[in-house]
Amino acid sequence: MSRALYPTTIVCASLFAASALRAQESGQPNELETVTITAQRRSELLPKAPIAVSVISQGMLDARSITAAGDILTLVPNLNLSGNGQGNGFAMRGIGNNSTFSGYSTVAVQVDGIYEPVYQFLTIGLYDIDRIEVLRGPQGTLYGRNATVGVVNIETVGPKSIFESFADVAYGNYRDRTARGVLNLPVSGNAQFRLSAMKRQSDGYVNGGAASRRFSETDVSSVRLAWNWQITPDVRWRASLSRATDKGTVDDSYPISYNYFPNSNLATGDLGLPVTAASSSTILAYHTMPDIAKDRSHNAFRSSVLWWLNDKWRVAYLAGMTRLVNNGVDVVSGNFLQKNKDWATRTHSHEIDVNYESDSLKFVGGIYHYRDRTTGAQKIGIGDAVAYPMSTALPPPLIIDPGHGFEPAAVGLLDVAKRDNGDRNDSDAIFSQVTWSVMPRLRATAGVRHTRDKFSTNGDSQPCAYRTQVEPNIELACGVPFGPPVSAIAASSSRNTSWRLALDHDLSHDHLMYASLSTGYRGGGATANVAPEFLTYKPERLTNIEAGWRARLMDNRVGLNATVFNMNYRDLQIQTIGKDAVGTPTPVTGNAADARVRGLEFEGEWLATRNDRINGYFTYLDAKLGRFVDPVAVAYNPNTYNTFAAVQVPHVDANNGGHRLTNAPRFALQGRYAHTVPLESGARVVASVQVYWQSGTYTSLENFGDPLRGYRRSYSRTDLGLHWESADRRWMADAYVYNLENKKVFTSAVALHAATVVSYMPPRTLGVRLGYRFN
Repeated sequence: MSRALYPTTIVCASLFAASALRAQESGQPNELETVTITAQRRSELLPKAPIAVSVISQGMLDARSITAAGDILTLVPNLNLSGNGQGNGFAMRGIGNNSTFSGYSTVAVQVDGIYEPVYQFLTIGLYDIDRIEVLRGPQGTLYGRNATVGVVNIETVGPKSIFESFADVAYGNYRDRTARGVLNLPVSGNAQFRLSAMKRQSDGYVNGGAASRRFSETDVSSVRLAWNWQITPDVRWRASLSRATDKGTVDDSYPISYNYFPNSNLATGDLGLPVTAASSSTILAYHTMPDIAKDRSHNAFRSSVLWWLNDKWRVAYLAGMTRLVNNGVDVVSGNFLQKNKDWATRTHSHEIDVNYESDSLKFVGGIYHYRDRTTGAQKIGIGDAVAYPMSTALPPPLIIDPGHGFEPAAVGLLDVAKRDNGDRNDSDAIFSQVTWSVMPRLRATAGVRHTRDKFSTNGDSQPCAYRTQVEPNIELACGVPFGPPVSAIAASSSRNTSWRLALDHDLSHDHLMYASLSTGYRGGGATANVAPEFLTYKPERLTNIEAGWRARLMDNRVGLNATVFNMNYRDLQIQTIGKDAVGTPTPVTGNAADARVRGLEFEGEWLATRNDRINGYFTYLDAKLGRFVDPVAVAYNPNTYNTFAAVQVPHVDANNGGHRLTNAPRFALQGRYAHTVPLESGARVVASVQVYWQSGTYTSLENFGDPLRGYRRSYSRTDLGLHWESADRRWMADAYVYNLENKKVFTSAVALHAATVVSYMPPRTLGVRLGYRFN
């Protein structure tokens, strides 16, 4: 860590020394700002919120040039992405989506109170944000089934009663160009409109090989029209229409190592121990796919009607409709491809809340209905990599790249033309939560939510000879059919009652302590066209014990938050190897594991002087599997060889009990220092440096400790910023450098029996931004 931070220390010291020479007293605030949040479905001050919550502002996003929700990871404690190779949503406190096929993340994402179900939303353009509230720990009482370990609430800026207009443009390396703008119009005293838009494009970081574009290109845009109408003195309607697109390219993915089995006996099916060797990026033809383009559009309508019955009672009706259409590529990894045609997920939700608030009692209760439906066509090109010497026993027509020496052979199995006739999720719930002031400084909270979920899948698929299906199509047509079409229909349902009990106590005006016992839940599901024993999987359930402390010290110039927690997880949904309807090994979702997660989260902010601000966090996380016996050792299961060879490798139970969870660093810390230099003209300059560091993490449940098998070593990331504002605050300019170290760090790694495939975080980027406020 010291080597990585050494250049950062020099730069930080230089910035501080140069700016301190010109520092003088200014109109900067001499105490921390007080932020109002709505994480518990009522307005409350952040220092008085008895939950583990962090808040991100648009200013914090701008300071780091963030324009997508999936990039906020290092800003709050214990937030990550699920690392199963396809980035299925957020993970929190070591718990994420451990199965590609059990679609929903364990961290619910909401925009203006409306649930967003699909992980592709995280790449869509994000701008004109009032705040992002990140709640850690189960939020099943107020937010429902998929808030199993947390919630990310995105609150956009609402229309205001004043004229407001501003815009900015930015340019960086890799031809990173961004343009953004906002126009706020008060039509009358009772009605206001707000229009915001952004567009960002950049060249990719890696050559696309056979594709005409580069990997990791950015091409996102978004536009949102919001309005606010005070219908009567007691009734207000706020709503918005938005559209966002993502037409970039997928991230690069290639093998960093391969396995071979020199002691195997093909006659008996004994493998022996593997040998792992570093590989070149050319094996398995990983850059031969001609199409790597994403093509996603997201339309949304979000509405809230608030009716104040009196100064204590309020009724709210929240409604939303979203439609995400995918016409591009999701995954490209060598000989595997998934591409979509009109693959659309439509959602609608309705919620009625009743709020009551007095000095001694606070209550929220309501009913909720949600439905989503997915239809469309997919092309799935399924190849495999078979380790040496098993590859020598395969029939020649399968082999599309024989490998070299001990390198694995790439085999083409088949294409699948898939038609989804309507995967459907329905969720209905009734909930309530009440907080009672037992004593002037002591409050008790009790909440409960009962949920009923239904899931069904209905689809058809047509196997095709490998690489004979040119494009996805609803008619299931392919060049060379491989057997008859297959229909798959399955369904499951589940019920759950989540609850929360909590106490919070004001030790003084500036000190709050709280403790809670709560549960979380993620619905079960079904996998079509598999053997009966793998058809359905049960819900996940979580019980969490948590205690926290919030304090404002030194005349409100220091803010401290500390949280300790212990989470016990049951029936963790894990992707493993099962059997399809005809007995062929295939990935399935099952409830294979329990887990225990405990840890500490500490956040702090210090306004050292009017011109110096320091903030950051530290986390400790002990996240381990309890009981987990995988019915097949995924990492060593040569499923293609088993399917086509006369002698098959026997299945081996893999006992991963006690192993650490993936993407769960034992230690992580982040710190940011900003120094403001007031200029004689009234303008000001702010220099900042931010450092993030985390200890090493495993990227597979097998806990391979070798970086060649996907172990992510500890790493640091340093970001530098320089901000200038004119005296009248109309003009602004930024210069920034992100990822100063420029190290290659895994964002995901998948360790298979034949090879380990990885993707990397973006390299060092730098740029400038210029903006102007018209009002």
